Amino acid sequence: MRECTASQAQCTGKPHRGAPDATPSHRSGGGLSRDAIKYLAILAMTLDHIAYILLEPLLPGTTGYMVPLLYHLFLSLGSFTGPVMIYFLMEGYYYTHDPRAYAKRLLLFALVSQIPFTLAFGQLNGALAGNMLFTLLLCFGVLYVQEHEGNAGKRRRAYLLLFCLSLFTDWNTLAVPFVFFLRPAFHVTRVGAGVASQTGDEATMKEEASRRTAASSATAGRMNERHVQLGIDENTLRQCLHPSGRQVQLGIDPVERRRGMGKCLLLFVVLNVLSRGPFDGVSEALGLCLGFACIDRLYNGRQATTHRRFHQYFFYVYYPAHLLLLWGLHAWLM
Repeated sequence: MRECTASQAQCTGKPHRGAPDATPSHRSGGGLSRDAIKYLAILAMTLDHIAYILLEPLLPGTTGYMVPLLYHLFLSLGSFTGPVMIYFLMEGYYYTHDPRAYAKRLLLFALVSQIPFTLAFGQLNGALAGNMLFTLLLCFGVLYVQEHEGNAGKRRRAYLLLFCLSLFTDWNTLAVPFVFFLRPAFHVTRVGAGVASQTGDEATMKEEASRRTAASSATAGRMNERHVQLGIDENTLRQCLHPSGRQVQLGIDPVERRRGMGKCLLLFVVLNVLSRGPFDGVSEALGLCLGFACIDRLYNGRQATTHRRFHQYFFYVYYPAHLLLLWGLHAWLM
């Protein structure tokens, strides 16, 4: 469960001053934190972009083996990034106390990153496409529709629209299906703000908050027992009382998660084999396998304990900055 010892703000209902989409720790022991895995994803993304922007133009005229070797190695590791970012986006969606602020932040930095993305990749693919932050925003939209749209017909139409929009972004045919494959691993229970929270009566609100806090312990115990019966590691069960008064309980089913990861891998390989050939289609799945392995075997459920604001915004700033740098290097070298 997400415990008070991780952060007093998480259980008192006070706004969390770190990343609203972060997942505070509830586990003990070693392993890699959420931020550590994200930095590995950033490194893999950088290698992938170096391959596309700097190495790919050199392939036609090269006579040695080093450039092709680095090119294929960097591309193989580059697939680490997409699924890791999508998985952590899903975690972040269920834990953020303000989904709209989260979506606005994604949209803002997606717009900021679009010009660097177009400069960096336009000379290679010749087509305008949305950058990875637009992809993540559409994945966020899938989760939002799934949670808030009760009409099955409207929900399916919204899914179709989001998938069609994703075809014009990075990770086009993969991102939205990945969300559907991984979603069954997340067992989510939301308890909305009660009447007392809506009335504005302070005494009643305090009484309601106390009642919820007491009830959450009992509910957590029942949830823990139920998920243990399902074979879910109790260390992956989390709970949070949001500033809005919403109680969010999230259990991660490792069996469903591995099943979803297997589906993601199969889809990736099939589409890559069809578009890039058998060798590239299989070899470029290396990074994806490593990314899922980090989440499944090494992820300890923690976020960084220091400089959380820095970790929260580093990717948003690094993403357009490194694209501009690589574009400048390409222009200078070529």
